[in-house]
Amino acid sequence: RPASTRRWIAAGRQNDAGVLAVTAAYAAARALPASLARPFVKTLVGALGSGDENARTMAGMYLVKLGRKAYGPLLESAQAGRNAASALTVLGSMEDPSLIPQIEPFLRSSDPAVVKAARDAIRILSA
Repeated sequence: RPASTRRWIAAGRQNDAGVLAVTAAYAAARALPASLARPFVKTLVGALGSGDENARTMAGMYLVKLGRKAYGPLLESAQAGRNAASALTVLGSMEDPSLIPQIEPFLRSSDPAVVKAARDAIRILSA
């Protein structure tokens, strides 16, 4: 096979691995009580910073499906500056206005992307 084909196949396997890891983490988080699900939820939150667009997208969708189980790890990630804008975007998709007071401090961030994500999340949660 030509080198370009081998690279394409290798990239596909890598992408599949990211999606599979995210899906496995979601399955575990969904099946377990919140106290035991936390490490798997954190895996999903970490995947928001993945270089694999499919894994990032799936992680965000799965976090929204997990609902309250994901609140703590998402807020912790945002507060630590890890994938903050993505975490805030996911929180904004949760449809839970009680999150607004926890998101408001991010309006004062020095990172314009974080401020925009916080503003958008609050707008959505306020609707």
